Amino acid sequence: MNISVASVVRGEFVYRDTLFVDVGGDLRRHPRASTAEFKAYLDGTAPKDHVGHWYEARLIHYGLQPSQEKKTAKVRLQQALSQGKLHALSHIADMEAEMKKEYIATVRKAKARAKSASAGGVSAPSRKRKNEEVCC
Repeated sequence: MNISVASVVRGEFVYRDTLFVDVGGDLRRHPRASTAEFKAYLDGTAPKDHVGHWYEARLIHYGLQPSQEKKTAKVRLQQALSQGKLHALSHIADMEAEMKKEYIATVRKAKARAKSASAGGVSAPSRKRKNEEVCC
């Protein structure tokens, strides 16, 4: 059963199985990353660097002032990390929990509608004969 359910949106935050920050379209939605995941990107030891909007999403996820400039975003993240201020904010975590509940409820409703449509949509063939001739 393939069910299409709309994402839950609050400002630049989008919830669909996980919390994303939308910084300009479907190809620019990024989930929250832990500090361990992106330390390597900040100190330059990662094999391949991310695009600028990935860093912008990190700033928004952690409640820091967003920047579309990759270098500025990296500096802000590095400063917050070194000062111990890089952690998920409680109001964002609360919002994520609310969005998750709303998304799960929407999925349940969509599954129930799909199930009732598939069960009620198929009708049994009519057993009445309408003016048919009966063969000898």
